[in-house]
Amino acid sequence: MPEQGGAGAAGDIERSLADHLRVCADRGGVIADDLWLWIEDLDGPAPPWVTEGGGLDAAERARLARLPTGLARARLLRGRGLLRAALAGPLGCTPGAVRLEVGPGGRPALIGPGPSFNLSHSGRWLVLAVALPRGGQAPAAVGVDVEQGPALGESSLLTRFGDDVQRVVFTDVERAWVGAAPDPGAAALRLWTRKEAALKAVGAGLRLPAQALEAHRGALRWGPGLRALDGAWRLIERPLPEGGWCTIAARGG
Repeated sequence: MPEQGGAGAAGDIERSLADHLRVCADRGGVIADDLWLWIEDLDGPAPPWVTEGGGLDAAERARLARLPTGLARARLLRGRGLLRAALAGPLGCTPGAVRLEVGPGGRPALIGPGPSFNLSHSGRWLVLAVALPRGGQAPAAVGVDVEQGPALGESSLLTRFGDDVQRVVFTDVERAWVGAAPDPGAAALRLWTRKEAALKAVGAGLRLPAQALEAHRGALRWGPGLRALDGAWRLIERPLPEGGWCTIAARGG
């Protein structure tokens, strides 16, 4: 936490983070005894710790200074503040004591043992999924993806997932499934969040081709050479206002 303002200011930011965490949890909530989801609306009023620069360490504050004003700064401020507040409870510390580093692919990573987590953002939405250890086992590997609905004036989500895009990210079977859906644009959006969440959970991001797995049946089926990734997956989906969609993919745990 920033040192300026003294212990009183730091305490105010800690309390603001905790209060804001409860609001975000109301939108997402406890998915299972080991899976939590928080949903943040960036169009909503900024809590005090955002304008104070709370929730950032020195390296993150330096990164913030390099970002343009607006949405990029809001994502960093709210994302890191929300992340530290969410991890503080399971770690038994204050949000300011949660230590993060830059992990593979530039993703934030926890220094030391603890829950696994993943962040995603799209337009006004920023979401955080956290997987907790249970039964003496390591936490599930977790990935989350969120996609906002069609922009103002768009008549269909197919403006985003047109034929050219679908040929790259969906298998032939998935493309047929999307085409047969009552609302092909919404089906494509939902399918994409499943696939991206799963790819993030295995740490691949988009380094693996999206056609490496199929997810249209509501379960994951990995392609040749990746069968070891089949098995105990959980897919949890949440609709968002204005046609948005969020999916959590968790493996193991």
